[in-house]
Amino acid sequence: SVWIQYAHRFYAYQEGYWARFEDIIKNIFSLTDIVFSDQMKEWTHQAMQRYPSTYYSIDFIGESFLRFLKENQTLSQTSKRIAQDLSNLDWTLSRLYQLPRKSPFDLSSFAKIDAARWKCAQLTLQDSIEIMPFQWNLFDFNQKETVSLDEIKENSIHLLIYKDDDQSVYYEKIEASEYLLLKSLREGNNLLQSIQNSQEQNQERIQNFFHKWFEYGLFTDIQFSHE
Repeated sequence: SVWIQYAHRFYAYQEGYWARFEDIIKNIFSLTDIVFSDQMKEWTHQAMQRYPSTYYSIDFIGESFLRFLKENQTLSQTSKRIAQDLSNLDWTLSRLYQLPRKSPFDLSSFAKIDAARWKCAQLTLQDSIEIMPFQWNLFDFNQKETVSLDEIKENSIHLLIYKDDDQSVYYEKIEASEYLLLKSLREGNNLLQSIQNSQEQNQERIQNFFHKWFEYGLFTDIQFSHE
């Protein structure tokens, strides 16, 4: 019957999304299991029922799952926040994979720019990158069967997620000052303002940040505004 065909398709997409979700989270954070995974899997089922579609895709489910978590008022605050962080990470990785990576600008063509002008430089970041705060440092957490939500302590970290020239999406944990500097640049602030916003005082560290970012090809354009 049509219903059986629909039910099988519904189940297949839910299983496909959950398999991707588990694979991403376990590989990134080296977890052997996910806290309250059975409950989260049931939430994906509820999300698909709340936001039905005649054409399901794994990415559609990821987007609707994040929406479901944000709007659901019945979840406990801790489980909701952890689930939102994890589902947001999954959705971000999927979304960036589908975005085109533009050609980064050639820094060598600006070699003759006077050093004093660089403080007014405004850098344009790739659309295919994301910087995100994460409320729990799951890199340092190994899941055990006996662990409960109450045992997970909030310990924020920041992630840089970007698409490389090989069209693969990569991620790395970054320091708070690096996150704030990139965030300020993305908001359209010039170089001097962004450095001040990052509260990073070590010039060598700032240079290392930019050296890495240019290697990653994070910037697509540069403009020099007036002081």
